[in-house]
Amino acid sequence: MDIIDLLIGVITSPQATFKEISQKKPIIWAILINLIIIPLNSLVSFHTTPETYHGGSQSIVAAMSIFFTFIVLFLTPLLYLLVAKLFGGQWNYWGLFSAIGFANIINLFIVFFALLAVLLENQIFIYLFTVISFFWLSVLYIFAIRENAEISTGKAVATYILSYIALIVGLVAIIAIPAFLIFMFI
Repeated sequence: MDIIDLLIGVITSPQATFKEISQKKPIIWAILINLIIIPLNSLVSFHTTPETYHGGSQSIVAAMSIFFTFIVLFLTPLLYLLVAKLFGGQWNYWGLFSAIGFANIINLFIVFFALLAVLLENQIFIYLFTVISFFWLSVLYIFAIRENAEISTGKAVATYILSYIALIVGLVAIIAIPAFLIFMFI
């Protein structure tokens, strides 16, 4: 399959496509896809959110948003695979990285519908499609986890959910422990 077939396959037959991506590991294409999607998504989000949410210079906030999104792009497969290991999953970081990179093509739909919402002056439209896209992207991530960690669908769903629970617990601990220590010594 060439790049166009892989992109179409992510939408039309994700299981078979992610299996192939898992084997071929088209890392450069995954990065290039996200080099296009992430700035586009960031740019469109600034034009579809109220000014009060921007909180500063748009260019600085956009640059930080793009930077942190790329960090998350590299850390997400690591988190999924660490949790998948609890379920006996295999380690295929670059395969999962590539699959997630290709799955993010769904974000182009968000960009398109966000622009359409701006043209139609209907914010509800973008929120509705963002929720739909989130669930669609979640399903694609679960397929990607399953194919790359070589685990069952149930274990892939559990990996996806537990990854975010672990992330939330970790973030709460990072914030709560220092706050607790400060409170104890005051």
